[in-house]
Amino acid sequence: MSSSSKARGPSRDQQTLGEAVVSQRIKQFPRGIILRIEIPHDGFEDFLKGNMLITYVMVNFCDVVEVLDEYGTLDAVLEPWQVPIVTATEKDEILRNRTRAQIRRILKQIQPAIYIPDTGTVYREDDGAKQLGGIREYKIRLKWLNQEIAEQGWEIELLPLAKGMKQWHFEEYVDLFHRLGFTNFAFYTRQYCGGSTGNQINDLIDHINNLITVIDPDNVLAIARHGETHLRKLPPRVTGASGLTQFIKSCSDGNGSFSQDMFAEWRPRREEALFANHGHKQPKLNDYKSC
Repeated sequence: MSSSSKARGPSRDQQTLGEAVVSQRIKQFPRGIILRIEIPHDGFEDFLKGNMLITYVMVNFCDVVEVLDEYGTLDAVLEPWQVPIVTATEKDEILRNRTRAQIRRILKQIQPAIYIPDTGTVYREDDGAKQLGGIREYKIRLKWLNQEIAEQGWEIELLPLAKGMKQWHFEEYVDLFHRLGFTNFAFYTRQYCGGSTGNQINDLIDHINNLITVIDPDNVLAIARHGETHLRKLPPRVTGASGLTQFIKSCSDGNGSFSQDMFAEWRPRREEALFANHGHKQPKLNDYKSC
């Protein structure tokens, strides 16, 4: 992850204790079960109010834009101790139309925060040349973001998306990730859900293991993965998982709101599943054959 300086909302000469805690937390990897929310939404906003169980909150870039347009600050929906993880993992047509000026404006307003960037089409392309084009586009975005954050002095930590499936995809990133000092990564799993083939958990595990083989990350955050059975199968390097669907099913009070008590019972079971195989041998370089 990468870095900078200043506080969420208007700049301040001195940080409060809460701001200092958030500034420290963005430099840490978001381990465990992370809630992904949709805002503006009264049910989610009410759930977050005063909720000491929630430290990290994942939010789509588009939702952040809507909140900032309506309220002017994320402080309107987040408590001082809650760290925003803003993810750009959205539809390709949205990413294609997103400008650097829009990204600059949002990053300036959300700090301190963790940002997961995305751009370029890789997953839905069967053509290797097109996949390579998407990878190169993403590398350009990462280099620009890293430089922009440093130059502007923003308190934004980049958690790069490991955007690929095959070993050669990740080999394209090795030099850049090493040069920028990235050791923790996010992995988008939504494309492994649904469709005619259902949940493609074995493909997902193979592709995460390809990442581990080539990049040898310290930690991986699985985006859109809270199914208990699937969490138990993920490689031990996956130490964080974010999701929405299972939370809604398990913690809804039936009236459009969510129960903190239900969440307090639900999350430990999911974290137990996530860390169930962490006593097993950690995958290392060359543990897996190329696929």
